Amino acid sequence: MRIQQCALRHLYGQIDRISQSLLGRVRAVRVLPFLLALGFVAPIFFTSLQAQALQGTVTEDTEIFEEPTFDSEVIAEVAEGTRVPISKGSTGNEFGRFRKTRVDGKIGWIPINKVRADGVKTPVIPKGDLADPEPRPRSPKGSGSGKGGPTAGTSAGASGSTKTPPKATPAPQAGQSSSSRDSRRKVERDIYLLTRYVGLSLGSLEFREGIAGRDRTANVTTYGFKVSGPDTVLPGGVTDWNFHFHYGAPSYYDELSSVKPSGFLLLTDVSMLLPLRFDEDSALVLGAGPLLVLSSLQASQGSRRYDMFSVGAGLALSLGAGWRWGDHGLRIEGRYLVERKIHRGLMAHWQIAY
Repeated sequence: MRIQQCALRHLYGQIDRISQSLLGRVRAVRVLPFLLALGFVAPIFFTSLQAQALQGTVTEDTEIFEEPTFDSEVIAEVAEGTRVPISKGSTGNEFGRFRKTRVDGKIGWIPINKVRADGVKTPVIPKGDLADPEPRPRSPKGSGSGKGGPTAGTSAGASGSTKTPPKATPAPQAGQSSSSRDSRRKVERDIYLLTRYVGLSLGSLEFREGIAGRDRTANVTTYGFKVSGPDTVLPGGVTDWNFHFHYGAPSYYDELSSVKPSGFLLLTDVSMLLPLRFDEDSALVLGAGPLLVLSSLQASQGSRRYDMFSVGAGLALSLGAGWRWGDHGLRIEGRYLVERKIHRGLMAHWQIAY
C-alpha cells in the first residue's frame, strides 16, 4: 500500500514540471526541424498532385456559375488568361456545356467555350450548344413578331435561306421537372485526394506512460472525427485534422487506485499529406504533423483523491490507404505518435464529401 501511495505522489509531482519541460521535450524529438523540412517538401508533392488534374487557360473574360447552367448564381468572375484547374469531362444541356473548376477556394462551373485545356485540343462544341451565355429567347404563343418568331422565319424564307428550327426540349416525365433531371446528370469530380471530406473515426491505441520509473502500457479504444482535403486547415496543401477521444483511465491505473479510476484522454493533430500512390478514386498517403496529447485522470488511495492533469506535444506520423464510393470515403491508417512515450495505433475513418 505504501508503495502505491509513493507511486501516485511521484506521478502527481511530475505534473508540475511538465509545462516547464514541454519545449525541451518538443526539441528532443526534433518536431520543429522536421516540420520546417516538411513545409518545403509538401508543396512540391501537392503541386505535382495538382498537375495530374487538368489545367486550363481562360480564353476570354467570363463568369463562374454555382451550377452547370446559365440560370444559376454567379459566384466569381475570371479574366482572360487566368489559369484554373478544370475537370476532364463536361456536363450540361442543349443550351451550353460546362467544366467543373475551383476559383478562390470556391467550386463552380465555367462554360466549356470560355476555357482551353492546357496541352489538350479545344473540344468542339456540339451542334445546338450556344456560344453566347445568354438564355435562348422564347416567343409567346400566338406572337407573330420577335426574335425566333414566325416573322423572323418568314423573312428568312423570303431571302432564300431556310432556317432550321431549334431542337425541341424533351418534355419532362410525370412528376419530374427539367431542373431535377439536370441535377441527376453525372457530374465530373476532383480526384480523391483533392476532394474535401469529413467523417467519424474509430481506433485502437497502445497508450504508454512512465510511472515511478516503470513503463505502463494499455490498449484504449478511441472515438473521434477526421477532416481532410485541400485548403481545409492549412492553406496550400492537402491536410488531415484528427481528433480522438477516450473516456476513462488506462487499465494500469486500476493497480494504483483503491477505487475505479476515471478521466479521459484527448489526442489531436494536423498532418500534411504526401501522396505515395493515387488514382481517381483511391490513394496511398504518408502523413506528418504536430501532435497534442491531453489527459485528465482521477484516482483515489484511501481517503485521498488525486487529480492528475497532463499536456504533452509531439509528432504524429501515419501511413494510410483510402478509397471512395460516390460521395463516401473510407481511410484505414496505422499511426505512430511520438510524445513523451511512443503510442501506436490503428484507425478507421468513414467520411462524406462536402
